[in-house]
Amino acid sequence: MPQAAHLPLHVQQGPVKDVELNEIGNLQDAVAPFVKFVAH
Repeated sequence: MPQAAHLPLHVQQGPVKDVELNEIGNLQDAVAPFVKFVAH
């Protein structure tokens, strides 16, 4: 039952979360060189 109830919610929210995670990942990739530069 919990999985059956969770699945529709995951399908509904999945694409939005994927887009947000992709944007965050791209931001981290863009900032990473600067973070490494500052760290050194």
